[in-house]
Amino acid sequence: MAELGWDEQAVFSLDVLTNDECVRQLVNSAPGIRWTAHVLGAMFLLQEWFPDRVTRGVNIYLKSEAPVGVGVGSSAALEVAVMKTAAYAYGIELGASSSPPRASGWRPSSENRPTVSSTRQRAC
Repeated sequence: MAELGWDEQAVFSLDVLTNDECVRQLVNSAPGIRWTAHVLGAMFLLQEWFPDRVTRGVNIYLKSEAPVGVGVGSSAALEVAVMKTAAYAYGIELGASSSPPRASGWRPSSENRPTVSSTRQRAC
């Protein structure tokens, strides 16, 4: 992804994912890490929905052959893959019987960056 101007590695602490504004600021802090919005949004929501389970960090290795920016759903696929894999690693069962709280939600924005809404507000 370096040919697109994207950093191939990004390191973040779960401690900085305190609210939607902090996630947005972090993702927009450098052009090379904007692709992490999909990963950080999923991790933020898991931490928000299941704070008793998401108590330690993870290392995530991503490899995809889906073309970028051609409308085949690569962003959505990345979000689902990260959410499901991280949930499994944390021992969280996702499904209709374990739906997340309705106070939080994930709504992709028109700029292909996730917008996360939260009832928990802490300073970045």
